[in-house]
Amino acid sequence: VVDMIDFYVGNWHFATFNLADSAICIGAALIVLEGFLPKPTAKEQA
Repeated sequence: VVDMIDFYVGNWHFATFNLADSAICIGAALIVLEGFLPKPTAKEQA
């Protein structure tokens, strides 16, 4: 499975990164951020 991303635009080179590791880090960050959201009340759940 190829999951390494390597961008070139002309002579400009963006850092090579692993797509799977990026998805794991983004998912973990979203879980942490979700902890800061207010909890739904009973009225909002109905």
